[in-house]
Amino acid sequence: MPLMNSLTFVLRSHLKSKDYHFECGWGNGYVALPPGHLLWGINYDQLNNYIRVHGGLTYSNQFSEEWRNRIKELGNVPEEVTEEWWVIGFDTAHFRDNEYDQDEAYVRAEAKYLKEQIDGITMGTINAPPSLEE
Repeated sequence: MPLMNSLTFVLRSHLKSKDYHFECGWGNGYVALPPGHLLWGINYDQLNNYIRVHGGLTYSNQFSEEWRNRIKELGNVPEEVTEEWWVIGFDTAHFRDNEYDQDEAYVRAEAKYLKEQIDGITMGTINAPPSLEE
């Protein structure tokens, strides 16, 4: 299967807002998958045995412009990502997560690692979940 251009982005945690304070890391990491991608539409629970990121995958959903508008103050989603894209991600809101150990650089590195693993599944260098094997 050809490699389709997935995109990585990170968002500042909404749990650090003035309205809701929760001890957690800097933010969340995501990879957006274009329509037709091998993993498009796959729930994150189905991928957790195949992909390793901080705390495991905790998010998967089709992107929406409403979401983009709600999260503007937390970070930027690449403009190429439209409502046809599927988003998979992780957070840093687990027991003992904090802004020092899971800082912005850490979240960006984990998001990059997530993309590398997704690309590995797509290229066949990492085993895919059985439901995806032909």
